[in-house]
Amino acid sequence: MDEGSARLTRQAKEQGKQATGRVTEDPTKSSEIGDTIHFKPVAFPVDPGFAEGFNTINNWGYFGGVILMLTMRIGDTLTVEGTAVMIAPGIALTAAHTVQPHLQSLAEGKSALTLSAIRENDMMFWTVASITTADSDIAILCLKAASALPNDRTYQQATLTTRTPRTGESVTIVGFRFDRSALFDGGKYFEFEGHGYVARGKVSDIYEQGRDRVMIRWPSFQIDAKTVGSMSGAPVFDVTGAVIGLLSSSIESDEGNGPSYASLLWPCLGFRIAPVWPEGLIKSPQSLATLDPRICVIIGRDALIPDAASKSSSWAYRPWDRD
Repeated sequence: MDEGSARLTRQAKEQGKQATGRVTEDPTKSSEIGDTIHFKPVAFPVDPGFAEGFNTINNWGYFGGVILMLTMRIGDTLTVEGTAVMIAPGIALTAAHTVQPHLQSLAEGKSALTLSAIRENDMMFWTVASITTADSDIAILCLKAASALPNDRTYQQATLTTRTPRTGESVTIVGFRFDRSALFDGGKYFEFEGHGYVARGKVSDIYEQGRDRVMIRWPSFQIDAKTVGSMSGAPVFDVTGAVIGLLSSSIESDEGNGPSYASLLWPCLGFRIAPVWPEGLIKSPQSLATLDPRICVIIGRDALIPDAASKSSSWAYRPWDRD
């Protein structure tokens, strides 16, 4: 996407809220010797008294650009495919099924995938340099910044945990849904209308080896909570505010409480990836599990056990729980 070629507006009509932003070249390209950029791992703990259920997000800036929207453009068509979460400099996680149908068209240059995030007073944009998937519903996206540096020159990112949740514990899912999209001025500008949503519910089952052999065959867990389309890939936060899983799918029920299904994170942490932004920060290729802990915060990293006999991304996992 060329510099200045797009502006995105998200609007929640009921609340009259609007956020706009502008796509640019990589802002670090104009950095000078001595300039600094900060990366801040954060957690998003939820007040235990917060009611369970399905609600819209009123304070969009609370998540500081960590929750991302995936936008796919094919010709003159623009759609929101899912949600993602920023977990390290230039690295995000999403549900693999949101991007897998488009891998060929992306490789052929027939489509373009852009990620965007809402901050307090502006928006941030990212382009996708590479997509890594394996036998689970998690994809790792290596990104390049495509909007101006934040005013405080600080990028926030989520904290991860390898912990397996307990049955009965409360978790929180945060994602986007946008029902209307439009292109203007020959595609120079685009607009979406929709909402950010928070769904809170209890973990009702754990599938350490997968729920079945076809639909959810990877390590996952079930949540009694309603979620909606395009929230796929949304982070699932535990009570400490760490990401404990990614939303994979859901089933509508008359009671309005799902269930929803989330992928456990540990199977993707050994994927070999090649981050490209900021240039020179991360030596490639390597896995999330081997990244400097200051760059990617993973609580319970020692629960991942590399297979010394394997030259691939084969890791074992030792389940654990907090005290």
